[in-house]
Amino acid sequence: MAVKLSCFVFLIIVLITQSEQQALSKLKMKGFTKPARPTTQDEIIAYMKNPANTPKIDFKPTGTYPQTNRAGFSEYHLAPQILGGTNASQRQFPWVAFMVMDGSSICNGAVISADWILTTANCVYGVDEFEIYVGGVDTDVEEKFEQIVFSDYYYRHPDFDTSTYENDIALVPVNLTFNDYYYPYIRPICLPKLSQTSNSFNKVSAVLAGYGDTVENSATDGSRFMQYVTLRTVNNAVCVANYGSSDFFSTNICTGPHPTKAPCDNDDGAPLMYRDSQTGRYTVIGLYSFGSSSSCDNRPVAYTRVSSFLGWISQVTNLAIRP
Repeated sequence: MAVKLSCFVFLIIVLITQSEQQALSKLKMKGFTKPARPTTQDEIIAYMKNPANTPKIDFKPTGTYPQTNRAGFSEYHLAPQILGGTNASQRQFPWVAFMVMDGSSICNGAVISADWILTTANCVYGVDEFEIYVGGVDTDVEEKFEQIVFSDYYYRHPDFDTSTYENDIALVPVNLTFNDYYYPYIRPICLPKLSQTSNSFNKVSAVLAGYGDTVENSATDGSRFMQYVTLRTVNNAVCVANYGSSDFFSTNICTGPHPTKAPCDNDDGAPLMYRDSQTGRYTVIGLYSFGSSSSCDNRPVAYTRVSSFLGWISQVTNLAIRP
């Protein structure tokens, strides 16, 4: 995939408030982070006992168009083993999208249909144009079976909070070609089932794939190659202990900490994927939302819990959710 950044200059006059300007400046950084906040044991216990902090769906899905039965299948099985990641191969994660926003900043996303890319709200905030690459794994070359699509619109969750990153989820409309020529290089990943909306996905093995930095404080933006890493989800109490109960929600999933494996700058929006051992299909259970401001590694990491937003996703896309 040869990334060609636009050289056009646009003059855009936008009137926004000072607080919006500050929020937009923060979101345009290489990746959103939060400082550690001292949290008492009593606060952690209270958070975990509060019924409001258990996973749940937002509202009943109304979509009627099912995902393709090809969704979620990969041509490769992972070795039992981004930061500390491994280069991915074509066809391994054929739903991972590399996104260039306004010709400069980068993010990641997940194909959920020929018409929609799922990503985080922090990736789309204030963006005018998306250049999206799907089907490839190398940003420096044009790859066979790769598709490049453009979009100038997005649907950001209406309750996205730029301070806490609550409800950090968005959808970008696209026009991908799904047919036998591109299959299995481009296909969607499964959305969670309705029966999984109360699943904590605690202590499961999950895979993160994206184009973020492979070392901290990198001089370049992101990785040339798609990287993947196998992570272990942990109880949300681990993230609450690090970020505080007012900055971590039931609509988040937590991984880590790990000394060498973690998402880093420019991994925003990268899909966290769970593979069903019986069917072999991958489901997107999370989207990388934020990490620690002190370090990429050895700190717990927060993801948007996709199952908490199935009603909103279905409402916007008209996709039916499996029972």
